[in-house]
Amino acid sequence: MDGTQVGLRVVTPPLRSALIDVLFLCTGNICRSPMAEALLRQRASQLSLDLRASSAGLMYDGARASDGAIEAMKRRKIDLSGHASRVVHAGMLAEADLVLCMARMHLREAIVLDRECFGRTFTVKEFVRRAEAAGPRGAEPFAEWLVRVGAGRTPSELLGDDPADEVRDPLGRSSRFYRRTADELAKLIEQVAWFVGAVVPAPADAERG
Repeated sequence: MDGTQVGLRVVTPPLRSALIDVLFLCTGNICRSPMAEALLRQRASQLSLDLRASSAGLMYDGARASDGAIEAMKRRKIDLSGHASRVVHAGMLAEADLVLCMARMHLREAIVLDRECFGRTFTVKEFVRRAEAAGPRGAEPFAEWLVRVGAGRTPSELLGDDPADEVRDPLGRSSRFYRRTADELAKLIEQVAWFVGAVVPAPADAERG
């Protein structure tokens, strides 16, 4: 790829030989995480980013996405009707470059399955906060930048629940609630795509600004 879009420039770290794998994790893999996966796939395609998105949950294997999730994504021209849920296992966590959870409980379960994944596993809201503080990675290799994102972080900080780290579960809620969840996820995924994909303003736009 040439790494360009109108008004955007994608900075590719030197010697990167593989896609960056992002795994989204929620409870059932039928609402939040499949929506997040689909949104990141869509944005990565639009920006020509070397990202690969997948998702899993703590329960339900082979279940379809919830009707509310399918409808909310249809409004965004995304088809979730073919989604089949997966139960997360240690192998998935080991293969992912970044694991983004919808709530702290999912992060804690991930660490139980694979203690080595803590440095690569965040709630999506925590990741966005920390990425903003760390700043854009530019040409910095992703793994090195992620160390900066997680600097000073300890598992004990993530005990208990915190609304600031949670995307609320829409399962069983109204269509309006699903739409709000999709809107919230879309804003978060936009930031995830820009930080992980190393997207920066094109030089010409920066000069005009």
